[in-house]
Amino acid sequence: MSGMFDQPFDGDVAKELDRREGLLETHNKSWNYDKYAHITIRSTGKSETVIQSVGGFEVGDGAPYNQGPHIGLYTSEDGVRKFKPVLKSCKITNEGGGDYTDSYLYNIEFSFTVFTLADLNKAEESVMRVGGEIEVSFGWKGLSGVNAGSVTANVFNYSFSMNEDGSFECSVKAMSAAGLWGGDDLSGTTETKDGDEDREGNFLYVLECACREAFGLDSDDGPDSVDGLGNNKLRIATQRTTNGVMGTFGAAELIVEPGWFNDDETYLFFTTLGTLIRFINKMGDSEGNQYKVSEDALLNTWPKIKQIGSADPNICFLPGDQGSYGDPSDSTNAANFAEWGDVLESGVTSDDKTDLDKIALSFDYLTKTYKSMADSSKVVGGFKSPVKIAEYLNTIFGKVDVLTGGLITLAAIPMKAGQPLQPDNQKPPFNITIMNKKLVSNGDAAPSPYTFETLSKRSITKSVSLSSEFDSDYVLMATKSNIEKGTSNGHYLVESGGGPFPDNPNIEQAIPGKNTGLVDLDGLLDLRNEIGETGASPQKLSAYGDACRGWIQRNAKGGELKGGRYGEIQYTLNLSVTIDGVWGIKFLSPIKIDRLPKVFQDPGVVFSITAVNHEFDGQGGWDTSLETVMRI
Repeated sequence: MSGMFDQPFDGDVAKELDRREGLLETHNKSWNYDKYAHITIRSTGKSETVIQSVGGFEVGDGAPYNQGPHIGLYTSEDGVRKFKPVLKSCKITNEGGGDYTDSYLYNIEFSFTVFTLADLNKAEESVMRVGGEIEVSFGWKGLSGVNAGSVTANVFNYSFSMNEDGSFECSVKAMSAAGLWGGDDLSGTTETKDGDEDREGNFLYVLECACREAFGLDSDDGPDSVDGLGNNKLRIATQRTTNGVMGTFGAAELIVEPGWFNDDETYLFFTTLGTLIRFINKMGDSEGNQYKVSEDALLNTWPKIKQIGSADPNICFLPGDQGSYGDPSDSTNAANFAEWGDVLESGVTSDDKTDLDKIALSFDYLTKTYKSMADSSKVVGGFKSPVKIAEYLNTIFGKVDVLTGGLITLAAIPMKAGQPLQPDNQKPPFNITIMNKKLVSNGDAAPSPYTFETLSKRSITKSVSLSSEFDSDYVLMATKSNIEKGTSNGHYLVESGGGPFPDNPNIEQAIPGKNTGLVDLDGLLDLRNEIGETGASPQKLSAYGDACRGWIQRNAKGGELKGGRYGEIQYTLNLSVTIDGVWGIKFLSPIKIDRLPKVFQDPGVVFSITAVNHEFDGQGGWDTSLETVMRI
């Protein structure tokens, strides 16, 4: 369901935190003085080698050392007594960045010291192997509750250096399976039957060959050779690719500028996003992992506002009414262009189960994007780094976002059992689920945050940081001129009572008719029909795109755009909370603190967790730090 990104703390976690508050309030000595964090890092392969914190630390056969006799802390090398390995630190951090829907990736980084060459060899055979899988398990000794956990990750880097006394300083970096799989690439060639010839090419060439075959063309034919094309006409055909993917393809003639004698026109091949995704899965299938479009009835679509479509049908267009660029009654040219959305929708096969699948993308754009990324990739070991699937798709998603004015903001989120991945549930296989990010949260219902007390005797917080810093771009959102022009939805900040500029008399809502130059829905439709009537020139497409984005900005909280993230603003108020280590706090859960300025106590203001960072010092300490982004 769409509200899965706003879930409160699990009941067990909330109970554990509440229990700790009670222990502090009653001055419980066991919690204050007896708890001790343990951590074990183990290779999940054949080796039984483990690395443990003090209290059972070893690089060896997996048998913890007896802590009683002092001799258990030592080993020997060439008759010289030396220390057993010492774990210095371990960090488990996520890679979410500023966008809270990306908070599913995490890194593990740990460092340790070994004092003998034999122990270094044992470490190298286990946890210091690139690509090797490790398991990190941890918890509290002493008084405890819900505070034990285990994560797996794959090693992607390690290093060691020798000290003057012959000991070795070692460090290892590992990444979640989801993060590593996002690095799968689109390299290699695939053989395909193009006409009467067997040819090899990159994946897009193979896909385009299937497109030509669908229209009965030879290998050297372009879209201008498709029968039945005319002024602003679109044709759809289906064809199974050489690796068995059933694809939906299109061919179109697009008038750029009509002329007295000859029109300025362009010819294009298209395929659907669903076809592209299924083909990529076939090309790069790895351990059962698949890209897929969300099956959620909400997340796999977008608001069907017929006046808003793609600002450039040379690159992409939408099915149905939103893919219409003309009035069927005006002229032949416009009538043809007005049918694009219906032609696309009727031509999509039954394999496509979601609306996102049906977004049409031109091969010209797909190919140019791939070539640009391949040409600009860095050189590693004398070879060009291949284009990564995740980076390629994110580039395409960004273009769709821009061309639809922010109506369709696609994101690829690792999912398991219908939920975003959590650090303790990242083993393959999983699905990289594509969804409209603007609908990942329910804007009609404020989530229930966990509130941390800060100064009371029940406070479990070790540190709290709350600060604000406005950059010039954000401040400009609240200027009267930008709101009147409809380039900002800062008016909502005033309405909510939770913004930085409450009751600002200079802020008035941007309203078509009241503010000069604003375009309403009827005006958007007129602009799009004009494209069909007088040509899809860059100037007309740009004007239409700007008008669509402005309308979405002005109407982000009402009518057709009610709910989701359309009316949501990420605000530059920084909140971070550090507590004694606890396992089970999920990314994206909402929190608050009890000391907030009045203006930020509005129920519509929440702090969503974008980072859950665990830090172990190897000496019994374990801190959990929560980083957030403020959402209005």
